[in-house]
Order: sequence, then structure tokens, then C-alpha cells
Amino acid sequence: MRYVAEMQVAQNDFELGFPSINCCNAVIYATNRGLFGFHSYGGDTKAKWDERAALFAQFVLAAAAGPVTGSRLYSVTFVGRRGYSSPDEWREELVAYADALHFGGKLRGVDLSQILLGNGDSAYVRARRAGDKCEICCKPWSDADRLTFGVPNPALHQEMFTQRVAGHNQITLRNIPGQILTHMNQAGANRAHSRRLRGL
Repeated sequence: MRYVAEMQVAQNDFELGFPSINCCNAVIYATNRGLFGFHSYGGDTKAKWDERAALFAQFVLAAAAGPVTGSRLYSVTFVGRRGYSSPDEWREELVAYADALHFGGKLRGVDLSQILLGNGDSAYVRARRAGDKCEICCKPWSDADRLTFGVPNPALHQEMFTQRVAGHNQITLRNIPGQILTHMNQAGANRAHSRRLRGL
């Protein structure tokens, strides 16, 4: 299990966890090389979709131990909080990631607002590999569920970092300069069924 905090990217063979998804988007790529995830904080404009998707694809290629064949690409978010101008942009954002990954397969989505009804706070999202699919579970997020922290493996866990270069913002991948969440309480996470955004 790896926990993917805001603006982090990570790989794990079987399981990824996303703490505190609110206006964020948990992007999960299921492949023959395990699960790859990105916790996109903000970035709800089309210009940012492409640059973040390109960096995510760069991470996937670097972290994979061999050729990557994808089976499904998921988005888990509160669609109404994401900042989209229309609901169709949910699919369009995921297509931007699919294009960067050169993935023409199935796109799936989970709208957390349809599951965590009446909860105005953020959510914890867990993706577990199940064959060529993912089992998605979620529950309301609580800081109290965080149990232990540790040092990341930079080959499999990095972050996107924005810095000012020559008067312009430039986003790049870098090693995480600190500790990461390594264990949390999973009790209360319930299965969430994804919907089709592309493919059968």
C-alpha cells in the first residue's frame, strides 16, 4: 500500500490510498505493472490537465519495471466540487490523462457526491487491484485515521512541484522532501461502484 497525498504520484503492485479527497481528483491507472496513482489538487482548468497528465505519464514510464499495458483508467472525485464548467469536463479531464499515457481503453469514474451523501468534508479513497480492474472503496476522511509515517521510496513515490522560472510557473517531478503517510485506519471504507466514462 502507498498513500498518495496532494500532488503526489505513486506506484504499488496491489493498493493505493488517497487521503483527503475534496476538490481533488484521484487518478488511478490499472496496468500489468500494478497501480499508478496521482492526487491532483486543484488543476481544474484544461491547460493544467495536459501538463499534469504529461508528468504523470513520465512517472509511469520511469517507475514501471518494463513495458506498460493499461487495462483501465479511473477518476474518483466530487464532481460538483471539481470546478468544471459542465459535467462533461469530468470525462474530458480523464481523456487528457489517457492521451498522455497513449491509453485507448476503458475509462471509469466514481462521483463521491453520489456516495457520501450529506458529507461536506473530504473523503478517503482506496484502490485495490482485482484482476485487470480496481475495487474502489471510500469513507469520510479523518485526520485521526493517520497512524504512522515514514520515508518514501523515490523510485516509486514522488511529487509534482511548481516553481517560478524566468517569470513563468513551471511544474516538474521531484523527490518528496519529508515523510509520507505509511499506515492508516481502514475501518469503515465501503465499496464504491464506478460508472463508464468511455468504453464498454
